[in-house]
Amino acid sequence: GHALGDHLLKLVADRLKSVLRETDTAARLGGDEFLLLLEGLQHREQAEVVVHKIIRSFSEPFMVKASEVYTSASIGISTFPDDGNSVELLMQYADTAMYYAKKDRSRHYRFFSHELRAYIDEQLAIENRLRHAIRNKELAVFYQPKIDTATEQIVGAEALIRWQNKDLGLVPPTIFIPVAEKYGLIEEIGSYVIEEACKEAGCWREMTNSDIQLAINISPRQFRSSGFLQTIDRALENSGLAGSSLEIEITENLLMQDTHEPLEILNELLDREITLSLDDFGTGYSSLSYLKQFPLQVLKIDRSFINDMMENHYNKALVDAIIAMAQILDIKLVAEGVETMEQFEFLKSRNVEVVQGYLFSPALPAEQFREYIDMVQAG
Repeated sequence: GHALGDHLLKLVADRLKSVLRETDTAARLGGDEFLLLLEGLQHREQAEVVVHKIIRSFSEPFMVKASEVYTSASIGISTFPDDGNSVELLMQYADTAMYYAKKDRSRHYRFFSHELRAYIDEQLAIENRLRHAIRNKELAVFYQPKIDTATEQIVGAEALIRWQNKDLGLVPPTIFIPVAEKYGLIEEIGSYVIEEACKEAGCWREMTNSDIQLAINISPRQFRSSGFLQTIDRALENSGLAGSSLEIEITENLLMQDTHEPLEILNELLDREITLSLDDFGTGYSSLSYLKQFPLQVLKIDRSFINDMMENHYNKALVDAIIAMAQILDIKLVAEGVETMEQFEFLKSRNVEVVQGYLFSPALPAEQFREYIDMVQAG
């Protein structure tokens, strides 16, 4: 409650003051944020000495109403005049450095730097252009085929977003997707992908008179948005696609955040006969409890395990363990990142039903993907 929180803040303030000199200044900015002003330092290393004292002091528990409470600190540091010559700039840069220190779990503190400033400027440049990307038709959906290991026929495709900007060139999703999530653009981009991909999958059905299942990866933020299910319903209705022709891929991080809300949404999707897939299994906080608590039907074995499993016995054993577990639980398996025939034959021998990867095809623009379908069907 608030009373215990206030008491903890006072104890933290006392502990911070205990490691400072009389000439230093400590202040609470609000919430759980404190500002320390260290005067007369000649070198960055002197600030690090103080930082290490703070970190050591936080290693001891705080006694709050006869209970031991542990907490930690994330510290951002800016220096005058190297980083700025105004209070506003120095505080802004220290706050930025603290944000990145908090993101990096291996470090408790970070100095602001020219590299960090360049990175932030790059992020802002990407964000500004990304806001206009949909309107300017710079975003495109590519499709990577998913292949049945028994027949080597196309049974599905994963929709993957690509961004070609006239100033930035081809921007990798690993760069712009985190920016989209950070600046609240992911819902608009995600909705565009869902609608475009469902429309394209409707064309495949007309071409082949068969069912090529469409898989779409959904970010945690979009999954939890109030309009997510309405976006799915609208895309299915406009494309004429059945729910059974759609597979929604989610990540382990989404399931970790809270069990109640995701379970409700997953059950809503299941009611629409949409297949539910857990992406990148094994790379995060993998737990059997996910497979027991949530109505998941597909596990995707991450490419990082597939990549060198024929040379790395540890990864090969992990892949075998994932396969055995999924088969016991009657969960379908998809292996991504398959690049060699040796990998394919190994997975096929273990009864992994579906694979995707460069061995068969990279992700392709819509028109080229249709040509690929024709080519495979023609034999």
